[in-house]
Amino acid sequence: MLDIVICNNSFNELKKISLETFNKNCRNFLRQDPIKLLHFINRHEAFNELKKVSLEIIFENPELLFNSGEFVSLEKDVLALILKRDDLDMKETEIWKQLIKWGVAKHPTFQNDVKKFTSNDFETLEKTLHELIQFVRFHQINGEEFMLEVWPFRHLFPDKLIEDIFRCYLVSNAVPLYHAFPIREGNISIKIDPRRVTESNHAVYCNNGYCPLFGRGNDLYANNNSNNWQHYSTSYPSIGIPSSFTISDYEVFQVVKN
Repeated sequence: MLDIVICNNSFNELKKISLETFNKNCRNFLRQDPIKLLHFINRHEAFNELKKVSLEIIFENPELLFNSGEFVSLEKDVLALILKRDDLDMKETEIWKQLIKWGVAKHPTFQNDVKKFTSNDFETLEKTLHELIQFVRFHQINGEEFMLEVWPFRHLFPDKLIEDIFRCYLVSNAVPLYHAFPIREGNISIKIDPRRVTESNHAVYCNNGYCPLFGRGNDLYANNNSNNWQHYSTSYPSIGIPSSFTISDYEVFQVVKN
């Protein structure tokens, strides 16, 4: 029994040392061979802590994974794990392009030009990407990028999804009926020009039941300081975000004149 206790203590100490070493060098490990590392730690529950650390780095620095020459060899379940996260700091258009790249790579006989795809090609690609497409937040892609990058692959989507996307483009304050996700961190880009900020106009302020408020009252606001935010373009031009979404955190900065 004593031997078992000593063994367990040694194992726990070794595990602690390994985790500390990994934390210090994780970024270098991911830069050297992110695919093998993610595959390895995903297959073994004993490495859940290492998996958490690795994924957090990937979410903040997605280029470590998506710019890897071995990206297309990433296993589907690991890719799904990454695509479903709200904190993936990457524009949705780039996520879509990488997903298409990953899917097409599975079928070397496909033509390089999507305009030359046959109906069988689209059917095959849809089967390959079916489980992953559901994690793409198409409503967070602006109209121009949608037409350039997504529309050529429209045969991969059900008609109801295409109709819903166009409805949200054309109808003010429309709420997505399908693929409705919180806005991903990589798709948030709110900029305030200090020259246009005044105390009574383009400002951030609080009011009973609504805090904080951006613009003249409802450009961007949270009910009762909750994580459920609403958006209607009044003072600022539309930046293509949904009319309602959930956030994890926010910061407010005061702009002052020198």
